This record gives sequence, C-alpha cells and structure tokens, in this order.
Amino acid sequence: MATKRKGKTVPCEGCRERKKKCTAGQPCERCKRLGIQCYYLKSVAPSKLESIESVNHQEIQMHVEVLEDIMRSMERELYLLKSPFRVKQIAQYSEALHSSDADYTTSDEDFDHHHHQNRLNSTATANRFFSQHEMNSNWQLTFRKDGGISINTDILNYANLMKHVEALGDLSSTIPIIKQPTLASLSAGGGYLHRNVLYTVVRRGNFRAILSCIQNEARKQIISASTMTPPPSQHHPCLLEYDQHSNSSSSSSSSSSSSSNNTPSIVFENKNLAQQLVNAYFACRFLHRVVFHQKTFYDMFVKGRYDLETSPVVCAVSAAVLTMHCKHVLTFVPYDQQLGLGEYYFDKARYAVSLQFDEPSMETMITYLFMSLYKSNLLRPQDANMYLEIAIRIRQILAETVYKHPPPSPIYSSTPSHPNTFNSITTTTTTTTTTTTTTTTTNTINQTNTDAIHTTANASPKRLSKSKTMNRYLGEYETFKRLHAGFQDCVQFIQFINNQRGVPAKSLSPSRNKPSMLNQENTSFKQLFQEICAETYDPKPLPDESRHTARAILKEHYVGRIAKVVGPYFRRVRWSESDLIPLSFLMKTEEDLNQVYFHQIPLDFRLAPSIFEDGISNTEFRKRLQEDGRTDINSVTIAARYYQSLLALHEPFQPTIRRSRKGVHDITLLVPENLEDFDFKQQKKRKMCLLATSTSLPSSSSEEEEEEEEEEDDANVLSVHALRAQEVCYKCSILVVRLLEFQCTVLEACTIPTPSLFCAWDTLMRNSCLGMDEDDLKASGVNNYLSAKDIELAREYAVRCIEVLRRGYLFNGAEREVFEYYEKIESQLLTALCKSASPTAKYWEPVSNW
Repeated sequence: MATKRKGKTVPCEGCRERKKKCTAGQPCERCKRLGIQCYYLKSVAPSKLESIESVNHQEIQMHVEVLEDIMRSMERELYLLKSPFRVKQIAQYSEALHSSDADYTTSDEDFDHHHHQNRLNSTATANRFFSQHEMNSNWQLTFRKDGGISINTDILNYANLMKHVEALGDLSSTIPIIKQPTLASLSAGGGYLHRNVLYTVVRRGNFRAILSCIQNEARKQIISASTMTPPPSQHHPCLLEYDQHSNSSSSSSSSSSSSSNNTPSIVFENKNLAQQLVNAYFACRFLHRVVFHQKTFYDMFVKGRYDLETSPVVCAVSAAVLTMHCKHVLTFVPYDQQLGLGEYYFDKARYAVSLQFDEPSMETMITYLFMSLYKSNLLRPQDANMYLEIAIRIRQILAETVYKHPPPSPIYSSTPSHPNTFNSITTTTTTTTTTTTTTTTTNTINQTNTDAIHTTANASPKRLSKSKTMNRYLGEYETFKRLHAGFQDCVQFIQFINNQRGVPAKSLSPSRNKPSMLNQENTSFKQLFQEICAETYDPKPLPDESRHTARAILKEHYVGRIAKVVGPYFRRVRWSESDLIPLSFLMKTEEDLNQVYFHQIPLDFRLAPSIFEDGISNTEFRKRLQEDGRTDINSVTIAARYYQSLLALHEPFQPTIRRSRKGVHDITLLVPENLEDFDFKQQKKRKMCLLATSTSLPSSSSEEEEEEEEEEDDANVLSVHALRAQEVCYKCSILVVRLLEFQCTVLEACTIPTPSLFCAWDTLMRNSCLGMDEDDLKASGVNNYLSAKDIELAREYAVRCIEVLRRGYLFNGAEREVFEYYEKIESQLLTALCKSASPTAKYWEPVSNW
C-alpha cells in the first residue's frame, strides 16, 4: 500500500510510471477502473553495520577454511613423497651403492667403518651444498592475494637448473623433505605404528572403587533384610518376586498395612511432589538424554489422572530422577531424604506394574526400564539386570506387533508447526547462562498444562478424528524409538560391571575380575544385549517440540556421527591381539574426524576456532567462550566429545612410563601392584613365546637378541610420533577439562559427559607422575617429553577434574566409596602441589558449602 509522509503520498508503480495522481488504495481507483494490477515497491532500509560485519566475518572464516583444506591437501602430497615405500627405496639404493664400493667379504668392523665414513661424507656434502647455496642463490617465496604461490629463483638457463637438480638428487637420502614430524614420516617399518600399553592403573582403580560400592550396597541389603521382621503374607499374589534377600525388604512396603508407616513425611507435606519431579526431569535431565516425546508422555501417563502415584510410569520416573544427580531436585527434596523417597516411589511403581505384569504395553515397558535405571544408578546390577531383561522382552513384542510399521511420512508435515520449531534452529542461537530460571519457567508451564488437563478431564469424550489418531501414533512411535537410548544406558552399565567396556583387568584374578552377579549363561538374552548395542539411536525432532528439545536431539545426532567415525578404530586398536596398527588407518580416522566436526556439523553447533588457540590462559579461554554467541550446553558437549575422540586416537601411542617398584606404594589407587609394568612384561613374554614356537631351538638365543635390537630400533623410529601423540593428548586433555568446567560452573549444567572427563583424567594422571622423584623421572626418560612445568600443570588440572565431578556429577548416596577414592587421590595431588585442601562439600552434602 502507498504510504503517506508529511503530506506526500507514495503512488503505486502504475500511476508513477504514467505520472498520474494516485489515491493510495489497494488497489487504487485508477488501477481498479482500468482492471490492471496495482502494486507498490517496498522501501528497504539500509543494512546495519553489525550485519555487514557478521557477513564479512563469515566470508573470512570461509576463506580460512578453504586455505586449511589446501594446506591439508599439500601436507598429504608431502606425506606421499616421504612415504615408507620411498624410505625403503632410498635405503635399498644406498645399500646397493655401498655394496658396490666395498668388498662383500668385509667384517662387521669394516662395515661399521664404511657406514660411518659414508655418513661423514654425506654430512660434509650437505654442509658444502648449503654453504654454497646460501652464498650464490637468492630465492624468494611469495604468497599472492589470490592464494597462489610463486618462487623467484636465480636460475637463468637449463645448465644452471640441471646443476641444482643434480645437487638435490645427491642429497635426497640425507636431507628430509619434511622437517616437521608428520604421520607418514614417523614410521620406517612398513607403515605400521606400535601400540603401547595404556596407563591402566587409574582405570582399574576406578573400576575397583565401583565394584566396592556394589559389594557395599549388597551388604547393606543383607543386613537390612536380616534385621527386619518378616512381611505379612497377604500381599498381592501377582507381585513380582525376585532375590530372596531383597524380597523381604521390598514386599513389606508394598502391602497395604505397612505402606502408610513407610511413607516419607515429605509426601504428606507436598501433594504435587510426583508432578514436580516429572517436571524437573523434563526441564533438565531430559535435555541431556532425550528418551521421550514430551507431549505424548503427558497425554499417556499424566493427563486425566488426579493421583499421579497410581501411574507406574510416573512413579518409576520419579524414583529414577531422585538418583540422577540433578541439582534442581534439591530445591524441593533435601538430599538426606532422596534415597528414602526413591525407594517409596520405586515400591509404588513395582506394585502398580505387577497388576498388569502379563500385558505388553508401552506403560509396562517404560516402567521396567526406569526401574532398571533406578537400580543402575544405585549400583545394584542384579536387580537392574532382572528388570532390564523384562523390559527388553516387552520391547521385542511391541516392535513385532504394535509398532511394527512406521507412520506415513506426510504426518510429519501435517502436524501443526510450533513457533520454536526445528526450522528456526540454525538461524538463531541463545547462550544458556542459567538453568535454574529455565527450570522454574518450565515447571510453571507444566503445572499450568496439568491444571488444564484436569479441567478438561470432566468434559464428555469425543471421537478422535483420523488425523488426531495418526498424530497420536506418530508421538507413540517416536517415543518407542527414542527409548532405545534408555536401553543403551542400562546395557552399558551391565557391560561395565561385567568388564566388557574396555577396562584392562585381564591379568587380575578371576574372582576379583568377574563378579558373579549377572546371568551369563543365558545366551538368548546376551544376543538381545548385542542387538540393543548394535542398533542406532538417531531420533528426529518433531514440529511440536521446543527449540531446546530439538537442539538436544540434534546434539545426540552429531555426537553419534563422531562415534560412528572413531568406533571402528577403537575396536581395532583396543581389542585386537596385534600391537601393530596401520599408519594409514590412523591417518584416515583422524581425517574423517576433522571432516565431520569442521565441515559436516553446522556452525550453530560449533564453537569458534579462536577459543582453542594455543597458549591462551584459562581466563582468556572463559572470556572467549562467553563472548561466542553459539556457546551453550550442546555446542560445548560436542566440542568436548571431539577433543576427547582426538585424544583417544593418539592415546595408545604415547611413550610408556615405567615405574619402579618402590614408588608403587606411594599411590593410593586401590591397586596393590604396578599393573602397567606388569602388563608390559606379560606382553613381552607373550611375544617371546610366540617367537620361540615359530623358530628352531639352536638359533633361539641369537634371534632373541636380534628381536631386542629390532624393538630398540622400532622404539627409536616411532619416538617422533610418540612425541606428537604426547603433545596432542596433553593439549586435548586440558581443553576437555576447561570445557566441562565451564559447562558445570558457568552454564550450570547438572550433567557432564563423564566418559570425556575420565578420558582426560587418565591422561592427566599419567602426566602427573605421582610417586616419582627426580631420579625416577630421569631413569624412565620422562624428562624427554614432560618438563617440570608440564607435570605441575597436569596435577593442577587433575585436581580440577575432581572438582568438576563434585559440581557436575553430584555423587549419590550409593557412591560413597567412589567419592572417597577420588578424595584420596586429590589429597595426594594437593600434597604433590604443596597446597592445602579447599573446603569442599562431602558426598552427603553436595552443595551446602558452595
């Protein structure tokens, strides 16, 4: 429409072209009378300076990425020039030259003399060439603005060119093409790297601490069962029976006669406690691991229920939330009452689901799954394994019957769009600075929705239309698919307790290594376990979900992309019997990892590259993170996962730190012996046995000496890559700790990715060199790649790892031994740093002293 400003009317385009008076209508009177189209040109405001700078910044960043790609391709070409095949060819050519000049019947001393003389001659030739080249040549390397490179030389004719080529050809075997340590120039043994023994002491210590917690929990159950009076026998006959010791303690609380006596007082004080726990879950922990479709969950299990404690799903979720290390639960449930309240809701869920035990439905599957999660969080693997087995069997039935067919694809587009949908994710970014405000707002919204649900519950039921039925099936199907993440969490816990998650404890005694707490002889159930682990968890955001939920789902998707890249590499390196890893495999995996993070993940989920600049302080690191508009829990988690994966790629190739026996007792790691040195000796013995069986007895001693010489030569060849692996792991471990520390302090996240933190923790504890004095450091060669400043910095960041665990993990009541384990290590680290322990909270008071 035409606009009027200070008495002047802007005409339409038809009147303006013919210079006619326009009435400023839509259409105007003239266009309406003539029957022509009436349209106006919309005035466009000039672009703001901020948007112009943003566009320029993006263009510069794109140019930088293009230059990085060019540099990578150039480095790859240089790798090919200096490949192991070329090294072998040069070595064979030089040996042929030496053999033609010398006699074939020379002794070892003569050979050493000739070899030393040839090296002196080649060195003198190189020095003479460089001195002449510096005096006579005036070469210049120029980088042009268009990205090209020009080399200005003093070569004027063909004869001069051939002279330089001949000089370079003579020095091809002495002058390396690449002077910096690169992957392809690190191995002269046929393109293979030697896998070193990992620093297993810390890994086993954490594993032993968790097993100690499990044994302590089992002991508590036995003591409580023996001191309690037998429960009445008139409880419901369909109640699920399980372990004899836990049956007496759990069934008594489910009977109607004793339920009122065992009800916590906080339940009487707060009538909407279950509703608050569910709201707190969807406001915090749900965004860390999306296992539901929120609207479908409320429609199926919350809507129309005046007493939420009658819903087994609500009770199971409430019990699990109380053990999920969430700070928001502390606002309305004190820490000392969480365990008792969790048992109360667990018994409620167990009794309610026992009434429909034989009915395979979404409700029973979710109930048993979260009951298994509850027992997993309390470190009770026997009960967790039992409930998980029931949930998996129900899941198999539902997958073959109810949710066999996916919903039609047009349903995704027919669902009404939400204002904060997935389409707006990549256009705007919000920095999450506080989670408490979000939780309060979400709780208010959910409470309002619940009131509306109760208000509409009395209305007369109406027949659902076909579109509503399809939309409901869409939500249920998506929920069924997302619950796979919860199954994965339970399965991984069971596998960890069974020592199937990579903990190197094979040399330990079977009684201490394999706790007899799971059903190992059930082959069909083990096959279901493997199927659960093999399936992919890749949910899709629905149009009616909020922007935070959609970003959390996409975060899981991109983390899965990273795991898919490094998964085959980890299986090859960690589980293979051979210690020789192909160099090309490492190069390809690292290249694919960089390709996924820097090119396939959108900019909205990536932090600015300037944040990870080398040499910046911790204060500057935090400042750049806060100034980056893309910083939130999701982008920080993805960045931490990337650097943790890069660390894990190079971790097996770090130099092995051999400790002396006298320093073992100075480390309180719940391990009585130096297992790393023990593993190294065991591995060497296996190699010697294989060598002895494959060779004859008379020549065994001589070939053993040759094998030792070859191992020393391999160590010398691979030491350059070991230094590179040491540097990469050292930097990545510090970056991971900084990111997770920012996530749990500034962003106030209740959940941190503990695998990423523990991976950095292992490297930092290795570099801390606890229990080693100066003589031990010199004897083991640690001073060659770790300075005194590096060791001190590693100890400081190891202490910060423990602080991140306290603030971002919140040990629950069942993890006392794990807390004490890290507390012992912290005291040793502080003693090594000559510092006193800061006043930190105990495991039973997680936030009282903050």
